[in-house]
Amino acid sequence: MSKKILDAAGLFKINLISGDVFYTTYNVLNEVKSSFEMEIVNSYLRSGKLKVFEINKEEIENERKTLKSSERLSDADISVILLAKKLDDDSIVYTDDYELQNTLSVLGIKFEGVKVSKIKERRIWVYMCTSCGRYYKTKIEMCPVCGGMVKRRLKKTYSI
Repeated sequence: MSKKILDAAGLFKINLISGDVFYTTYNVLNEVKSSFEMEIVNSYLRSGKLKVFEINKEEIENERKTLKSSERLSDADISVILLAKKLDDDSIVYTDDYELQNTLSVLGIKFEGVKVSKIKERRIWVYMCTSCGRYYKTKIEMCPVCGGMVKRRLKKTYSI
């Protein structure tokens, strides 16, 4: 049976997902802001239906270094990726975050949308100078060659 991992969207809409036990991280729990939502989360914690894992800052930073285009992913997003890797190959992540879904797709981790449908194509992004057209693998503000602004651009899409 697959282990169901929740990011914030999944956590807030846990009642829409069928299952006996759900998994998340403390990083995701830290995104809960309203007392109403926290009470719902606490009821799942007390009942044992929600299990929470600690993913430390060092693990998150190490994973961030290995991921391409990870600057748009929050620490909570990366903690969800790490949890999916730790649990097993049969895990499935519930998220409405398209950036996270794209990364999960690249990593070969199963995912589903919660309130919105999951992505239908994987996108590969690059950074390109708007003046000279040079490409960069990492995010920089200004082109070191011509001084132009560097922007994130879609390079390629793949059907999923």
